[in-house]
Amino acid sequence: MRWIDRQIRPMHMPAGPDGVTYDPRLVVQTIRVANELDLVTDPVWQAAPLTKFGREEIPRLFRRGWRIRMSAREEPFALVVNISSPAWLGLISRSPEHVNLMRTDRMIVVTSGFVCTGMGPSKTFAFGLVGDAICGTRPLTAQERRKPRVPEEDLDALGGLAP
Repeated sequence: MRWIDRQIRPMHMPAGPDGVTYDPRLVVQTIRVANELDLVTDPVWQAAPLTKFGREEIPRLFRRGWRIRMSAREEPFALVVNISSPAWLGLISRSPEHVNLMRTDRMIVVTSGFVCTGMGPSKTFAFGLVGDAICGTRPLTAQERRKPRVPEEDLDALGGLAP
């Protein structure tokens, strides 16, 4: 198999300096994941923040998958996995946010930093989530929203003011 160029569009379009959103016309390269063994031995899979349940259940449900890399780069940075209907529901990732496998989930995006799911068999949606990761337009997780927006050094200085 060989790498194939694929144009993808983020789910959330980035904004330019003038505040207007735009289509970044992202082009990535994809190649199919051969089977479950090929999936679980992939370096992206190995580094992903998956739970034990996620590492066991997703390969068992594997139907097809794609590795994704930026054009002209050697290493893939994401996997898109299409799964069959899950019989068991459970937590597949804890970081940066808890991600539960639901009965309607059919697509899973896996990177070394986060895991997310999508309903239905639409590759377009899943690749859009990858586009969000590339553009930095992925919505903040609940944990990221709870983090203080004050820089760490300012928090330390403020802490010194307390009696």
